[in-house]
Amino acid sequence: MTVQECRDEYEAFMNEVFPKQSGFKNAFNMLVHSGKWDDEVLEKVIKRLVKKRLGQDGDKVLLKDPSEPNPACKVFVTATKSVGANNLGPALFQSYDNPVESKSYENIKLWQAARATSAAPTYFKSMKIGDETFVDGGLQANNPLGW
Repeated sequence: MTVQECRDEYEAFMNEVFPKQSGFKNAFNMLVHSGKWDDEVLEKVIKRLVKKRLGQDGDKVLLKDPSEPNPACKVFVTATKSVGANNLGPALFQSYDNPVESKSYENIKLWQAARATSAAPTYFKSMKIGDETFVDGGLQANNPLGW
């Protein structure tokens, strides 16, 4: 997507993901959803956008396509492991093979990577993938190139 397409998509779904709400609703969401905003709504929007843009089931698309381990467009996002965050580096969810990195996140779905990197405490609930729980990548690697 171009930058403008990204902006347009964000503007199209921002009111759905971040609805205006009262202080009571904020408190209710903190108790029920463990965050100010409903993570299930965010997941639904991410999956819908993946389907719209890729024409595939947004629930099944892998971040790294096993048939194309070295894609022309390489992307990664970071997430912070909730256990050991003070002594481990951020988790890198990548769309490509990197020979110096472990392949521990081979089968992560695109929507899971997007949810994990956006799981900012107090805003969205943490994201469990397999046996690990992740929160916002910016907590450890707000600028992953300077990490």
